[in-house]
Amino acid sequence: MTTNRLFTMTTLTKEEVISQLQTALELQSGNTVSIEQAGSWYKIDGQKSVRFSELETMLAQLTAST
Repeated sequence: MTTNRLFTMTTLTKEEVISQLQTALELQSGNTVSIEQAGSWYKIDGQKSVRFSELETMLAQLTAST
């Protein structure tokens, strides 16, 4: 089952990962969340910059817990 999730995650485009992560974070927090790209880095609500792979990991963790 986890393998299918990981396979599905790898087939998503960057835009889909960002959109799904944004939605998942908004559902979790109850607040609007912004994800901004600056070069190859991404900021969630202006916090610490992270790489795209970290966004994928966050999405995988959030979807695994639901």
